[in-house]
Amino acid sequence: MKLSMRYLLLCLLSFSLVSFTWAETFRIDDIRIEGLKRVSAKQIFSALPIKVNSEASPAQLQDAVRAVFKTGFFSEIDIARDGNILIVGVVERPAINRIEVSGNSVLETEPLLEGLKGAGLVEGDIFKQSSLDFIERELNAQYSAIGRYATKIDMEVTDLPQNQVNIAIDITEGKTASIKYINIVGNKDFSEDDLQLLFQIKTTGRWSWITGNDKYAQQRLSGDLERLKSFYLNQGYLEFEVTSTQVSLSPDKETVYITVNIFEGQPYTINAIALAGDPIVSEEEINELITISEGETFAQEELFNTSKAIEKRLGNLGYSYAKVRGVPELNKDEKTAKITFFIDPGTINYVRRIIFRGNTTTQDNVLRREMRQLEGAPVSTEKLAQSKARLERLPLFSEVRMRTQPVPGRPDQVDIIFTVVEQPSGSVNASIGFSQGSGVTFSAGLQQSNWLGTGNTLGFQVANSDVETAYTFNYTNPYFTQDGVSRSLSLFFRERDLEELDISSFSTDRIGADLTFGYPTSENSRVSFGVGIEKISIEAGTEAAQEISESPRLRSGVANETVTNAQFQAISSQLSDTNGNGFFDEEDIIPSGVNAGAAAALDTAILEDTPSGFLDIHGDDFASLNFTFGWRTSTLNRGVFPTKGGSQRLNLEVTAPGGDLEYFKLIYRGQLYRALTKNLTVRLRSRFGYADSYGDIDELPFFENFFAGGNGSVRGFEASSLGPKGTIARSFIAVPTNVDDRFAYVLNSDATGLQTFTNNGIQTLGGNILVESSIELIFPVPFSKNTKSVRTLLFIDAGNVFSDSCGPTQANCSNLDLGKLSSAYGAGIQWLSPIGPVSVYITKALQEQPFDEAESFQFSLGQSF
Repeated sequence: MKLSMRYLLLCLLSFSLVSFTWAETFRIDDIRIEGLKRVSAKQIFSALPIKVNSEASPAQLQDAVRAVFKTGFFSEIDIARDGNILIVGVVERPAINRIEVSGNSVLETEPLLEGLKGAGLVEGDIFKQSSLDFIERELNAQYSAIGRYATKIDMEVTDLPQNQVNIAIDITEGKTASIKYINIVGNKDFSEDDLQLLFQIKTTGRWSWITGNDKYAQQRLSGDLERLKSFYLNQGYLEFEVTSTQVSLSPDKETVYITVNIFEGQPYTINAIALAGDPIVSEEEINELITISEGETFAQEELFNTSKAIEKRLGNLGYSYAKVRGVPELNKDEKTAKITFFIDPGTINYVRRIIFRGNTTTQDNVLRREMRQLEGAPVSTEKLAQSKARLERLPLFSEVRMRTQPVPGRPDQVDIIFTVVEQPSGSVNASIGFSQGSGVTFSAGLQQSNWLGTGNTLGFQVANSDVETAYTFNYTNPYFTQDGVSRSLSLFFRERDLEELDISSFSTDRIGADLTFGYPTSENSRVSFGVGIEKISIEAGTEAAQEISESPRLRSGVANETVTNAQFQAISSQLSDTNGNGFFDEEDIIPSGVNAGAAAALDTAILEDTPSGFLDIHGDDFASLNFTFGWRTSTLNRGVFPTKGGSQRLNLEVTAPGGDLEYFKLIYRGQLYRALTKNLTVRLRSRFGYADSYGDIDELPFFENFFAGGNGSVRGFEASSLGPKGTIARSFIAVPTNVDDRFAYVLNSDATGLQTFTNNGIQTLGGNILVESSIELIFPVPFSKNTKSVRTLLFIDAGNVFSDSCGPTQANCSNLDLGKLSSAYGAGIQWLSPIGPVSVYITKALQEQPFDEAESFQFSLGQSF
């Protein structure tokens, strides 16, 4: 107000001076500006409505004063005349030296300063009080929109020497107003409780401090009103409207009372459906796309879906700018509606060029071979969407954008421009991880998924853990042929010791190579064929199950010799089980001087081995030629943490007849994602397997058995712990003896001394039938906006391993029986951390089988989920 009065007085004073000085017009030969310091004369000359070498009347001079004042740069303006020279004297407003913002936390400082800049408040610029007043109003409006009505904004302007000012903006944000109640007035056909379920905002409740859904925000209320309107329109209430909305505040501005007044009307029934405009395709084909029928209750969502389906159909024919509107014509007396679809196809468009931008490393042909839209062909919205989706599925780009650009002078042609953002495709990695299944894991390697910009994959990896040591090399060309046939080559060497996992007492060494070709059968499906060679060496552990190696057997380091009972008694009386494993063995400490004369008592061996385990019958070294056949399909929307779509895989592995091993394995994997709400997704997962031998070998090799349990399988149970157990191995009692100045181990030949020893734990042998299933409820981590690299879930897992050739002494072994599935439920969090994938689960067993090993906590770092 003060500024306006001052401006008015100055204008009146200037007008009176002009009227007093110049009662008549005069010619202006020159204009001189005085008093400028920061503002350029050019800005004044551009604002002045009068020019040199022109006549100026008193009214024109008054207009000149107004025009210069409107620039906002000056606090005073004087106009004088020196002959035919017009003198404009100005006093500049102060310049802004510094702007300080404090007290803000909800609105970040950087965007706030950008907003000040847009309003004309920038350090170094001329200070305008009007801009400051505008900013104060805007800030109050922004805070009110997010429910912070108690926000206070103090603005202080401090004068400085040399015509400068400092601006201090102090914000007291206050609390977000909580919703005390929501009242819906005017509803008749639906209860208020049912309608309030549609609202995301809620009144304050027990869990509001966690969900925050009781905090008022204007945008959230607007969204809820749109959901309310959509609900009624989908129920046929075409006359529904929100007549008014009242939002009342408590005196302290921290509580909100919301009243929504509505008019329901009555539901309408569709009595006729018609087409208008130019459908391009036949009426029969359009009718197949219409999902509504005469006699049905009107539904706005179905009307929208039908319009989009027709637009998509026309877009696939090249009419990429087709518009379809479904308009209801109401008969309010009969409460019926005639639906007319107005179709405007526009003109057909052709693709002149497909242009790629942003691929500085990746060669153009790598992107172009993913295109389903061709140059010179009509624009197809479906093929463009497929092309974009295929680029997004490549591991080369973090972002893919697509736009159409009209060709100048050619209204029927467009250019399609794909802009990609490349992400690092090559890495030299070194990592350390931990999981309950494998212990500490070290790995290092080189992986390049865009070798020399060709889109080919090249990798070498070295991994070492308590359980496994592996060296692998892989090379994949996804376009070995122009038709999309892929070729993959892999070389590998793996050492695995299952005794370290406390699963079974044997270890395997595998070395081999695989060559695989993949053939696309559709946009989302492929089949594959592979051939490989493999050499396997098996070493049975000391306590290997009898199905692996015959027992009783000599323990490691035990000599095939015997001593008499008397000698045994004399020796054993001086020994003790120093390592506490329940018997004397090579790990026990022998007292000095024991058994000095035992060597003289040694006589012939009495132990005769009778081979009956797999290794005793078939040996422990095998070579095989393997053939693999595969089929997979995927409609997942993302490669990591998908939220919709599904995938299936079916793989068959068969060894060539006449080799050391003759068997086959068939494995199916499937998963399905379905979005229940915007932030809630359900995932169904399953894995089934069957394997058997054929030819000369009458049993499946035990080292090819299926195992289940642990992360990625049936959570809540130890890794690979479910399923059939092996027959407990036995070992002869070993007596440590000093023989020829060295320690040896001999057997006790006494009838009562030839006792067998049972080991401390039963071992899992696995089986040839695998059944696993899981259901997960996936949702974002509370209070986190990151949904692409971290998520929480609730789950129920079930599964087990069965065998159709159980031995008579095997425990927990049966043929397929779904009543014997082990199951567990729990909650978990999965995170793609900078150092690798992390998963944490809290579990509880629902159903256990004999000898199952349940776990209530499972954790892994550095492994795939």
